[in-house]
Amino acid sequence: GALLATGILNTGVRTEADAAMALLAEYVDNKSVSLKTSAIVGLGLAYAGSVREDLQALLLPLVADDSLSMEIASLAALSLGFIYVGSGDGEISSTILQTLMERDSKQLDEKWARYMALGLALLYVGHQDATDAIVSALQAIEHEPISNQAQVLVDMCAYAGTGNVLKVQQLLHLCDEHYNNTQKEEEKEEKKEGEEKEEEKKSWTRGCY
Repeated sequence: GALLATGILNTGVRTEADAAMALLAEYVDNKSVSLKTSAIVGLGLAYAGSVREDLQALLLPLVADDSLSMEIASLAALSLGFIYVGSGDGEISSTILQTLMERDSKQLDEKWARYMALGLALLYVGHQDATDAIVSALQAIEHEPISNQAQVLVDMCAYAGTGNVLKVQQLLHLCDEHYNNTQKEEEKEEKKEGEEKEEEKKSWTRGCY
């Protein structure tokens, strides 16, 4: 909590003392997961929008290291998204994409994978012209749920605040599609339950005779 609070207190603060970096950087390699993740997120908050190369050098290896948990890698990606928001940085985006492609399905099923996708999306805030290549790359990810989530997040961030009617319609269509799929599943489940009850009734009737 103290490490996270340090990051929040120093959000947008730019001084020669660089207090957040001095206090949090040493905890990035800590063995304690809670201290490590708090320091990572704290740095992301403290230096949001700063595009600091030294922070990229500190955090990017955590994203690429497949020996680390999905939690640590994803939060590092999210912090880089904060720090490099709207920059369209190629090295960070390619590393995140590579990590999403290389991680196994069990890891991508974890809730933390969503933060990695969000970290990627934040890089492209306001970059409508760059989304096609990123979306195409995301379509190559075999894990369909995280692939779809990442594509939607990239589109959302790229077109945030633009009022683009076509994108709004596209997102509304996705909302409706999700609702229809849920409705169909519920109807299918009800139909199945009705058939099972009917079969039980027939079995009971045959038993009576």
